Amino acid sequence: MKVLVTSLRLKAGEPAEFDAEWARALEAAQREGEGRRGVPSSWAGPGGVKSDTSRQARAAALAAMRDFACDPAPDAPSYLWWQAPQWAGKSTLLGDFVSRPPAGVDIVFCPLDPVRGTDRAEGFVTCVAKELMGLLGVRKPFPRQGFSPAGLQALFRRAAARERRLLLVVDGLDEDAAWSGGPPGARKPDASIASLLPHVPLPASGRAAESAVRVIVSSRPAKRPPSDVPKSHPLRKRRYVRVLPPLVGDEDVRYIAGVELGRLRETPLGCTVAGLLAMAETTLRAEELAELAGVDRAEIDRLLKSARGRCLVPDRAGTDTGAYVLGHSELLRAAKELSGSALLEDCTGRLHAWAERWQRQGWPEATPGYLLSHYPRLLRDAGRTERVVLDPRRQLRLVASGRLDEALAQLGRVPTAGGEEVGARAGVALSRAALSGRARFEPGGFPRLFALAGDASRACALACSAPDGAVAALRLAQVAEVLSVQRREEAEKAGEEAVVRARRFFASVPDGTADLSEKAGELLRAGLVLRGCGQREAGLSVLYAVADHAAAGWDSRMRAIEVLDQEGRADGETDGPLGRVMEHAEALSWGTFAEQAEALEIWAHMVADGTGARDRVEAFCAGLDPASDLTHVDLLALGAGALASVRPDSAGELALRARRALLGAFTDPETRSPADRGHLRLELSTTLARVVAALRETGHGERAGEVLELVPDGLLLDVLGDDVREPARDVMGRAVGDGPGEPPPGEDLFEEIEAALRKDPVAGRELLTAAFARREKDAAVANTQGWGLPLAEALARAGRSDEAARLAKRSREPAGLAGALAVVSTGCAVGGDSVGAVRLARSAAGMAASADDPAVRSLVAQAFAYAGDADAAEEWLGPRNPSGKKPRKAVPVGNAAATGPVLPGLRATGRLMEERAGELGRLARLPYLRGRALPGLVDLLLALPDLTEHGAAVCAALGAACARPEEDLRGWDAHSVLLNGLLAASGCCHTVPPMRDNLSRWEHSMATTPLPPGVLPVAEWAVLHAFRGDARGMRRTAERAETSEERSAALAAVATYLAKVPVVLPVADGWAPQRTSVLRFLALADALGADSSRDEEEARRLACEVLAGEHWRYALPLLPRLAPDALPRLAELALAHTAGATG
Repeated sequence: MKVLVTSLRLKAGEPAEFDAEWARALEAAQREGEGRRGVPSSWAGPGGVKSDTSRQARAAALAAMRDFACDPAPDAPSYLWWQAPQWAGKSTLLGDFVSRPPAGVDIVFCPLDPVRGTDRAEGFVTCVAKELMGLLGVRKPFPRQGFSPAGLQALFRRAAARERRLLLVVDGLDEDAAWSGGPPGARKPDASIASLLPHVPLPASGRAAESAVRVIVSSRPAKRPPSDVPKSHPLRKRRYVRVLPPLVGDEDVRYIAGVELGRLRETPLGCTVAGLLAMAETTLRAEELAELAGVDRAEIDRLLKSARGRCLVPDRAGTDTGAYVLGHSELLRAAKELSGSALLEDCTGRLHAWAERWQRQGWPEATPGYLLSHYPRLLRDAGRTERVVLDPRRQLRLVASGRLDEALAQLGRVPTAGGEEVGARAGVALSRAALSGRARFEPGGFPRLFALAGDASRACALACSAPDGAVAALRLAQVAEVLSVQRREEAEKAGEEAVVRARRFFASVPDGTADLSEKAGELLRAGLVLRGCGQREAGLSVLYAVADHAAAGWDSRMRAIEVLDQEGRADGETDGPLGRVMEHAEALSWGTFAEQAEALEIWAHMVADGTGARDRVEAFCAGLDPASDLTHVDLLALGAGALASVRPDSAGELALRARRALLGAFTDPETRSPADRGHLRLELSTTLARVVAALRETGHGERAGEVLELVPDGLLLDVLGDDVREPARDVMGRAVGDGPGEPPPGEDLFEEIEAALRKDPVAGRELLTAAFARREKDAAVANTQGWGLPLAEALARAGRSDEAARLAKRSREPAGLAGALAVVSTGCAVGGDSVGAVRLARSAAGMAASADDPAVRSLVAQAFAYAGDADAAEEWLGPRNPSGKKPRKAVPVGNAAATGPVLPGLRATGRLMEERAGELGRLARLPYLRGRALPGLVDLLLALPDLTEHGAAVCAALGAACARPEEDLRGWDAHSVLLNGLLAASGCCHTVPPMRDNLSRWEHSMATTPLPPGVLPVAEWAVLHAFRGDARGMRRTAERAETSEERSAALAAVATYLAKVPVVLPVADGWAPQRTSVLRFLALADALGADSSRDEEEARRLACEVLAGEHWRYALPLLPRLAPDALPRLAELALAHTAGATG
């Protein structure tokens, strides 16, 4: 065929070439042959297979096009843009319509097809010009060089001057090479086909509009036409877009998918590409497909743009992202069915190997988006999922690319069942805490400045790094504004991302959130900035998000609604958002007090635009009767504020009326109705503030102070004991001409840099770089509050002292760091690492040398005691006499006041125990103080190597401190009762009387009596149940916790006992997740408990339950016993997320 064409062209005097146009013609002819064998033709598309279920929708669409084509109204729409996904039946629908045109309408039809060459401007112009010339009866030869766009427009004008309607039908507008990228290696056209479509030209004679040209186009869903389409063009107006429902049935689509996929799979490369996209289940870029398939990029490009690749489409119509996806969900299903297990396993292996290559590189900045956002969906193996999702370098890459929400969402894909459940849950919990608590560097005005400096990529990345979606949206909008002025192509992408961030922010707001007015103000500004810089649709999308969210506050919502209403009226809408809001306010005005107050707030934003809202406020307030309902005072004050700027006389009357009614209620409040008395007790502060604000806004400020002076003494304090006049005084203070306040921090610096960038860009960029480096250096990193030190201690117990010390050193306070290292040193000693214990104890001592805090010095002493250095421990417990200071009283082992534990292994331990046992015994013999001595006595017991060998003094003191069997325990301290119960149940000392009925009566009383918060020691009580083997009682007691944190602490305490985890009683509060009283109880239970009462499997279940909750840190001390293999990963996560912290 090529030889024949070349020969014929040579005889005709043309170049002897078989060029691209002839190649496309040949492929079209071949495809027509395929069509005759049962394959749909290129323009008719897959929708040629009809379904009975689609007839009604097809008939409605055909009727809509007939009405559109024949509508004689002068203001009838000039364009109809059908949008529908691939294979919805667009091409077949248009083909049916064109084959049976309405009477009096001439149709010019041009399907855009890369094979026929009509996907480029020159081919389209040629196709349409030939049709128009035939329609108009033009006899002159068609120009060899083709028609110019100007010539095409001239033909449109001639056609429009005729008596008959001309209808141009363009199928597949998204096939435009200028919009979608075109064939590989081809030059992108200068003009899009959409820009060549007629702008409804009217005839020069001024004849009626029914003779004008009308246009029908179809495409896959698209946000907007190509960028070169004029702003005034009808294609830019969303009201011309119609969504076409699917016109083919499921069976038809399955048949088409088989045909199209079979064409793609005719080559080995096509099979591989289909399998890769099927397993990825999302878009992959052309270069990524080439790398995965092991071929050159040019081969992938040829496949994508050939007839075989028609089922592979760009991820979004009208974009040039280079990313492709299987064009229909049925193709995805068919690809998985037809590819076979061997090919799918091969493709899965390619994707895994690809991910591993990027993981070995540390997930650098160039990591493909698929591996960051979508790859976890492919993972089925638990180990691989943990390695990928819990990889801190990948998490940090997601954060750096502004996808913190994705990093958090992917944590849900980590399997948490099976033998490694505790470790997996711990990794998820730590990752969630590190990601959620990460104190991101606050970029402030830097994104906009980097955009001014020409670094669009850095500007967008910084804007996206804002931890709050509303702030990120505003900064992206500001970046888009700068880039629009610079005519940079990144401007549109920044605007689109701003819309994504705004929608994501509102989607993340929990139901019932009361007030987002500040964040809504940020988003309002973002929408206005985008609208003002030419990104109208993006701006309106953000404004719609603000207007539609109830928690945004009516100030921002009304400003957004006003703009949207203006836009709607400009597009010809008669029923705009303002009208609907007015109807909403009217409905609210008939509701509850809160709804009526909201109605007045809405009307207050509408009074400036017309008399309707003003009249409605006056009419509403005229119907109020504060004598019968005191809430009407608030409504009168709100009404006065609404009218203050537009009808000051009426507003003043309402304010004075509210004042009179409130003072009348003050004269004899007890005679008011129960509802009014309740309002005065609970809501008076709000009412006062509203009345004072109304008086000052209406020019009666001198009377505002009188209202506050006349509040009766019995009403001055609210139920919480606060002065009810304070909010009103704040209102009075703000009302006296306050200035705008201080500018935001760094504002002067930003202005200086911006001025420098405009005057001398080179110097400005240097100034910007230096300022940013200074600010970034001071940036905070992940916040380890609550989990850093417990994890460091757990690492130390597991023999990972170096990592534990590094994590502990992320503290910023020298004294605090000394205490942290001391805790880690003790952890090393408990875990058997004596070398690490001594080394870290000495490091802690060096840092605490100048510390005056007795708690830190006691922690250092404890570290030396557990490390076996008794001399150093006693020295740190002795007096400190730094130069120039008086000697202070020595701190005995534990605490001289007998309130702390005694450290084991010291020379003075025996003597101190005898002395303190005598002191506590004497205390226990005093009336009403007997039980209070028990915590100190337990501390003495815990300092002994064997609790049963405690000596006569301790034994006598225990007998004196514990309750008698007949004693009523309801007046005792609850913690002492439970310690007594534990000692009695263990039988460790013959002087401790048994507890039977009195403990049962106490437990029943505690379970049935409402108690103030913090009185009931839930954790200790739950451990006592576990000690006695009562699993049901343990769970029932833990559920009595008043807060989720208290419940987590209780479950973790029980798990600690059941798993036989060693417990160190701290010498100071606040250095462990659990309270000291809980640790004391646990240490005693562990020392006295029988092995038969332990249950490691139940401990694992409880640990998993705690790790799955907000207060997961309580489970960290359990990990060295229950999940030691998980600690290396946790160390890597913690150190990566806290990198940059100093200590």
